[in-house]
Amino acid sequence: MSKSMNVRKERKKFIKESQDYLTIFERLSHRILTIMYLSIFWLIVPFVILIFIVDGFSLPVLIVSGMMVVIFVPIMKQNEKRLETSIKTRKESGMKPSKDKKTNLEPTIDSNQEVEFEADYVFPSMYLNVGVNNFYLTLCSMFITALFVWSHGWGDPITTFFLCLSVALLIYSFWFPYSRFVKKDVQVNAEFLKIGKRTLHYREIREIESYRHGDQIYFYLTYTNEPIIISPENEVKQEADDYLKTWCKQLEIPYIEKKKRFVENAKDADNHQ
Repeated sequence: MSKSMNVRKERKKFIKESQDYLTIFERLSHRILTIMYLSIFWLIVPFVILIFIVDGFSLPVLIVSGMMVVIFVPIMKQNEKRLETSIKTRKESGMKPSKDKKTNLEPTIDSNQEVEFEADYVFPSMYLNVGVNNFYLTLCSMFITALFVWSHGWGDPITTFFLCLSVALLIYSFWFPYSRFVKKDVQVNAEFLKIGKRTLHYREIREIESYRHGDQIYFYLTYTNEPIIISPENEVKQEADDYLKTWCKQLEIPYIEKKKRFVENAKDADNHQ
């Protein structure tokens, strides 16, 4: 346990000392997550324990607090691990921060020369990860609502609050995939790939999987098992699929075509029979 705590302490120190190698969004999101993390342990959990005692040792209240800790702590740890790996990769690949602290990172060829991101190929796509996260958040809210219905009944204010929250999240989950917020341009050049405002060096990408000839494309990174999922617009699906396949071949990144591999496996199984 102490070893794990020391590793995390060193990781947090490394991130703090190397914040110039993070994008604006990464710095802001990390700051927000840190505030939420501290708020959970120093404000929310003590408050919930107090309610648990005052409310007659109501088990669902304690379960809600436990769920918040169980869900949020791995998210915080994974984010810190991702940032640590991103910083190391960017340092090794020659990226450096812009002189203007308010601007984004700039990829560089020479350590003393700043250059802008120039894309060799750009294609429009839909960013699918956010929709999945909204769905999980909605399920979590509905589960909490069910706990309060079971313990407090339908008329309780807390039950009403979580019920309204669940309905709002459900409506949002259905609307969001059709909104403009999920539309992202994917830009590719010799070493970098940019999805929306997120820039990835090719060394950060472990492998890419293409499902049904580019209908959905999964980017698996070196520091997480959760892929970045995009769906290119219909008119460029095949073209984008072919371009990324060539790009991966040049950089020796595994590019797996799911449908083709499935067919090959099926043929192999028939041959064995």
